[in-house]
Amino acid sequence: MDSLSEMSSGSLSPPVSEAQFDAHTAARQKMFARLHNYQSLNDDDDTLHFLRSVFRFLPTQGQDYLATDVDDCDDDDQLRQLAKHLDTTLLKPMLATGGTTPAITPSPLPGVEDSIENLLSLEFDSATRRQSELRRICLQRDNYQCVVTKAWEHEHSRPPGARTADLEAAHIIPFALGSFPEDERLRHRQIWQCLYRYFPTIRDLFHRSDEDVNRIDNVMMMVSPLHREFGRFSFVLEETSVSGRYRVKIFPRFRNIYQPLMPDFTTVASHDPRYPAPNKSLLAVHAAVGNILHATGRGELIAKTIQHLGGNGGHALAKDGSTNVEELLSVTGLSLLATSPSHRPPARKGKYSRYVRSGLPGAENQPPSVTDE
Repeated sequence: MDSLSEMSSGSLSPPVSEAQFDAHTAARQKMFARLHNYQSLNDDDDTLHFLRSVFRFLPTQGQDYLATDVDDCDDDDQLRQLAKHLDTTLLKPMLATGGTTPAITPSPLPGVEDSIENLLSLEFDSATRRQSELRRICLQRDNYQCVVTKAWEHEHSRPPGARTADLEAAHIIPFALGSFPEDERLRHRQIWQCLYRYFPTIRDLFHRSDEDVNRIDNVMMMVSPLHREFGRFSFVLEETSVSGRYRVKIFPRFRNIYQPLMPDFTTVASHDPRYPAPNKSLLAVHAAVGNILHATGRGELIAKTIQHLGGNGGHALAKDGSTNVEELLSVTGLSLLATSPSHRPPARKGKYSRYVRSGLPGAENQPPSVTDE
């Protein structure tokens, strides 16, 4: 795949400026030159494919940061640690909810710990803002319709013959990343540091005294089953060249019983001038993570791992010994017990900013509901 193809999924995508293209090309060349010398451990080592896939779906600035991080790795062990760091701080946390926030693999590069300390001094507002008020506002803003299917809220007046459904307030950046127990502050700052580094356009949206993940432009109304599919990244909304128009991209894990509901494109806008539309930068983060989960196969792996957790949070190990215990621990707090101080990263060469989490049972996004498909 050529450099330009990696920046655009087609002619409907937003236009790429010459400066963006040049930045992407330079970052790609730097990163791929370093990866060219990588020696795989074995046939199961997907470090190269993983890092290339992450790079492909990041925004231009995020690609530049990742290329720098890859280039700064002194050896192949650090490259593998960087890949695992991205897996545990970017992918798994976005699928986690409630008390099931993944344990973190530290970045192998210096400077991260400094930026984490900066974030520790920034407090998130409690993510317990009145949910009913948030839902009321978003219903008004979204015209009492699902942003994807345009089905109407069943309890609200609507045109004769219009389709109706129960609508739910779906968070784009998961609600579970918005607040945190005191003993988990550090690892949730690590999650936010990763999000801020590779998606720098969202740096100013969170960690403010008056904003949190319950900010209005991080929430949109969806039909109940689509809310669950959105939370498990079974589909994403990709920006097009038309302002406010998004391509509805569906992945194989999408429950196909809902397929007839899904349009090829949808318009996301505010129908009430008092309130902002769902934020396109946040939707871009969700879309990137969804694409990475699909391209790397991590979405399926994480879903199977969560299946082992059991319906009540238990950790059901397969009797035949097939359970990947390391992977299982990586999506539970159990891995904290196995974390050695020797696994901490060396100090970082440069500094960059920021970082948080939640833990309210039953809050969105809902955990992936895994079936034997």
